[in-house]
Amino acid sequence: MSMGYRVFIVEADGSIKRLPNAAWERFFLRGEPELKSHAGRDVLFAMAYYTREGRQPQKIIRIDASRCTANTDGSINETRAHDAMRAALSRLSESTQYPDPTATSNQVVNAQDKFEARRDEYFHPDLSIKVKNRIIEAIFR
Repeated sequence: MSMGYRVFIVEADGSIKRLPNAAWERFFLRGEPELKSHAGRDVLFAMAYYTREGRQPQKIIRIDASRCTANTDGSINETRAHDAMRAALSRLSESTQYPDPTATSNQVVNAQDKFEARRDEYFHPDLSIKVKNRIIEAIFR
């Protein structure tokens, strides 16, 4: 048994469009202008990770979402991609910290943490159940 993944573009109306893995890799890893139809816009991607037997998907492990910005030529906006990565890493390091047991309710709220949380939610939103179900149906079709 091995692992596999599929990438989908989630449109504003909740519809999904499969993006071939090779196109995803050219866009995300190599910075090639692969998404000309989404040029100059934010694009919401959903990545479904699954186990597979041979080439057939067997079980969904997880479905993640990530928002990237496409430049006017359809390539990835690397500055925004780095912002998304920083937001995710900031939330990851925050999740490994323990709350201060001596903190009281009248202390000042750390606004930086709240800002980072909102920024991470923008770049990595939760997908609706309808969108997740569409992705699952597309994988097991």
